[in-house]
Amino acid sequence: MLAVRPYVNTYWDTTANRVSAVEPAKPTGLWDWYKALQEPNKTPSPFESAVSGLRHNAEGAAIGAILGFVDGEFGGLDLGGKYPVDGIAAAALYLLSIRDAGKAEGFAGDLRAMSQSCTTTLLYRKTKEWRENQKMLTYSANGVIPRNKQKGVDRIVQAGKVAGL
Repeated sequence: MLAVRPYVNTYWDTTANRVSAVEPAKPTGLWDWYKALQEPNKTPSPFESAVSGLRHNAEGAAIGAILGFVDGEFGGLDLGGKYPVDGIAAAALYLLSIRDAGKAEGFAGDLRAMSQSCTTTLLYRKTKEWRENQKMLTYSANGVIPRNKQKGVDRIVQAGKVAGL
């Protein structure tokens, strides 16, 4: 077994997998101080939690603004009516978070949070679309003709107007 600092062995009993009653010794050097900061069960202070929450909310707002801009500029979040921009962004950000994981100054957590925002937007849109389609099927089964809820112009109606019908 590797030589481990004595205060680590007295604080964490690895054989019983529990915290022992003996408090850890105070760190004596810079390296010991750094290792003491790396404790896995360190809970964040309320201020640290507030700052982290604010940062993640700002990232979510930025993702929402970008996706809203793309939706307004291109008339939807599905490129060519086929490829969901938010789904592609979610997958790309998730893969980048995996690549960036384990780095001391990495952005893996931030990339994961942005990926979650994109996934939320994608599932919101697709669930709403699915539900609207289900309602349209129910209306048509009951003999009720639903209104055309698609964005854009209906080509048949437009051709009828041009023909003077």
